[in-house]
Amino acid sequence: MIPDQEGVLIGCVEIGEPRTLAAYYIHWRGHIMLGVYEDGEFAPASTFEHESQIMANQVQALTTLDAEVQLSTIGQALLKAWHIADLSSLAQKEAHVYALRELAGFSRQLTADILNVSPSTVDSHLQVAKRKRREAQNLLSLDQQKAQEQQSSTHDHDSILVEVINEIDDPQRAR
Repeated sequence: MIPDQEGVLIGCVEIGEPRTLAAYYIHWRGHIMLGVYEDGEFAPASTFEHESQIMANQVQALTTLDAEVQLSTIGQALLKAWHIADLSSLAQKEAHVYALRELAGFSRQLTADILNVSPSTVDSHLQVAKRKRREAQNLLSLDQQKAQEQQSSTHDHDSILVEVINEIDDPQRAR
């Protein structure tokens, strides 16, 4: 049996014959355990170990198995966290909190329970994640503004060039 707060249901894995195993991330082990429910209790069948004990990395690796993997809502959010951390400047923990709170819509307390951290830690990570997101958006806006200015400058340059060419071709028409 997995006591409360020690395991998080990540999803289910179908292996071989119609056999479906529940996949739980076990905090105190730092790995995913696969197993079945017998008589209302979880009976571990195997451990899915990955070089990283980070939840999102474990979930992403689980999805690469040669088996049908169905992620729970939590598992889906953690997979998004893996992508966010991979493609942004967010640290793994910030990506976890951002994906669970902002993308999946989990409450502060539930996010804390899932990650096995305090609600104030959730708040801190979310605050940093949002700040980094704003900074990235500001940088992107500046880049877009600069590109538009360059495009406008190029357009002005092209207009002048057309006028010069017209004047060379027909000095009377250009005036």
